[in-house]
Amino acid sequence: MAINFPDNPFNGQTTTFSGVTYTYNSTKNQWTANNPSTANISSSDNAPTSPSAGDLWFNSANGVMYIYYNDGSSAQWISISGYASSFDSASAISLIDSDYVQSRQTTAASTTIVTDINGLIAISSPSNGDQAYVQSNNNLYFYDSGWYKIATVSNDSPTAITGVSGSYTLDISGGTTVITAVSSDPEGFPLTWSYSTTGLGSIATISQSSNVFTITPSTNTANAGSFTLTISVTDGVNGAVSTSSTLTLQFIVANSNYTTRLLTAVDTSDNNNITDASSNNYSITVAGDLVAGTFSPYRHGGYSSYFDKTGSYVQSDIAATGTNNFTYECWVYPTDLSNYGSIFASGSASGIIGVIVSVDQWWVGHAGSIDQFVSGNQFTLNTWQHVAVVRQGNTVTGYVDGTSVGSATISASINSTLVRLGHRYNDNTTYPMKGYIRDFRVVDSAVYTGNFTPPTESLTAITNTSVLMCHLPYFIDGSANGRTITTSGNIVVSPFTQFNYAPYASDIHGGSVYFDGTGDYLQVNNSTDFAFGTGDFTVEAWVNYTTWSGSGGQAIISTGTSTSAGAA
Repeated sequence: MAINFPDNPFNGQTTTFSGVTYTYNSTKNQWTANNPSTANISSSDNAPTSPSAGDLWFNSANGVMYIYYNDGSSAQWISISGYASSFDSASAISLIDSDYVQSRQTTAASTTIVTDINGLIAISSPSNGDQAYVQSNNNLYFYDSGWYKIATVSNDSPTAITGVSGSYTLDISGGTTVITAVSSDPEGFPLTWSYSTTGLGSIATISQSSNVFTITPSTNTANAGSFTLTISVTDGVNGAVSTSSTLTLQFIVANSNYTTRLLTAVDTSDNNNITDASSNNYSITVAGDLVAGTFSPYRHGGYSSYFDKTGSYVQSDIAATGTNNFTYECWVYPTDLSNYGSIFASGSASGIIGVIVSVDQWWVGHAGSIDQFVSGNQFTLNTWQHVAVVRQGNTVTGYVDGTSVGSATISASINSTLVRLGHRYNDNTTYPMKGYIRDFRVVDSAVYTGNFTPPTESLTAITNTSVLMCHLPYFIDGSANGRTITTSGNIVVSPFTQFNYAPYASDIHGGSVYFDGTGDYLQVNNSTDFAFGTGDFTVEAWVNYTTWSGSGGQAIISTGTSTSAGAA
């Protein structure tokens, strides 16, 4: 409750409120209590007992300042600060010259802002009732013959954003993806949402309505790709929080390799319209129910070699590598990780190198000293993985799917005279492997000098290739060196690779014609071009028998006239 002093007082005029007499001093333009010593100032969680009119009490429990007021008919504590103050905001209680003074003011008291506690202590000549805010600890202080903390000021950041996934796959038909982000502000301030992108390009367009983001993807296959969307929110006071997602637009052709139903083509072809691809364009007669297909030794997915863990291996001679850089690499698909299984081993008495699945030993050695430089589980059952061992200078590094899995330092020569797949280099009974190997290649240089992206197509004979094998439907060195390839045991060439789903091109991958053994044949009639006489000639074809039958054998090719004939 406010104390109402007389308007236009004269010097020396007195007035009494709540048992306290005040005298007006016109020089100081203030009312001074005649008995200030009767007032007490205290700070506690509970109100003081037996208070006197004019006593001040700072309630440390809620940070509110009170004065004990007696209007002649009743007495009570009246708040003069804080949220419940009934104190006249146009007035302030202050202590001047140890006297209680009620001075009229035209504006409310201000709060001093300082950086830290040292700044608070350095405030010059504070008066009782002054307030100060310390930025370093967000605390508000009240001065009453000393500084008291009365409140902690806070404005927290919005809560972490939810409702947003780490990645999204966009609809190739142009259907929208809607993301509704969720966050709240602890102090209840309104939130402002925004977004930014990286790598968006023409992949999609984005629209926003507050916290709802709508992504509309392109339907143009040329715009396929991925971009990053970062969603942010702020309360406008205390920073912002954000979250990011990766959105991908990928046009995928569904793999029909394992479908249970196949449909015929829409035109009238029955796959028995065989044509001559040479420049002669001979007319070809088709007899029986013979049909053409895409099966060929040049199949678009290529081939791999299967090792059955019963003593099978493939071997090639290779030149000694010495201290030169080298790269051994291949694709491997293990079907058994029990016991030991050597993917490849290369060496001689003075130097060896190899990789073993199951216990994951990768080793390099020389002159009887062997270093295992990779350990731990690096291989996955029934999965194609790219494996590489690279020497660069004195460092040998192993890679799986392009990521380094360990290295060793070696300065000696690795004088390898052969390389063997499926077993150790010097026998066919130790460490047999079970699984598939494809595109085994040795290069006399460091093809990879750090982590890399695994090949996405079949390996080829690049510069410095020493040997390339296990990539065709037969065993031959695919490099320019023509090295001798030998096999042992039940090696099976399999039409199974990691590239089974590559696009088929007839001019590259070819095809074949299937004869079912019931009288089918192809025939070309020409009396001139096939009259070889005693001259040289070559007749050749790829043949894949599905059965052996017939007492007289099975003719692949025959030529002749009514008086002479030849067959094979």
